[in-house]
Amino acid sequence: MMFASLVAAATVAPLECPPSTVADTSVIPPAENRTDGRPPAPYGDVLGDAWEIEEVSCWKGIWTPRTGRTWDGYWFHPTGERVKATLELWREVRHVTMVRRHSHGRYCRYDGEISSDWWTIEGRYTCTWERTPMRWHAKIVRIEYALPALLREPGERHPRF
Repeated sequence: MMFASLVAAATVAPLECPPSTVADTSVIPPAENRTDGRPPAPYGDVLGDAWEIEEVSCWKGIWTPRTGRTWDGYWFHPTGERVKATLELWREVRHVTMVRRHSHGRYCRYDGEISSDWWTIEGRYTCTWERTPMRWHAKIVRIEYALPALLREPGERHPRF
């Protein structure tokens, strides 16, 4: 059953997910609200502090760096299902590869390209149980933009920086 839903989701474009009952928690300001004309990557921060992930079948998640190449991944589905896994990252300029490991030698490999403005990642992934390439994308979250704009002056960076 799950296999069939993944295949169907991978072959139908665009992905249509039911409206979320949770408010949009994205912390990345839209391009027109970014200030100071800083060069890519913002403040030299290529990978950011977290990635907000969207995958096939309406799965969303948060990936956060732990140490070195190790990241923690958390996924949630509108039905209430949740998944947690460890990820390992490789990066060469704008190309990223992330491997998500599961028990019994199962894994998923995510390949993607960081956008020219260093704010998003687009790519495809495959899993050992499903070889059909599926789409994924991410927003790169940086802490200096996580402080609500109402608490900052226009163009002011997070006080931590």
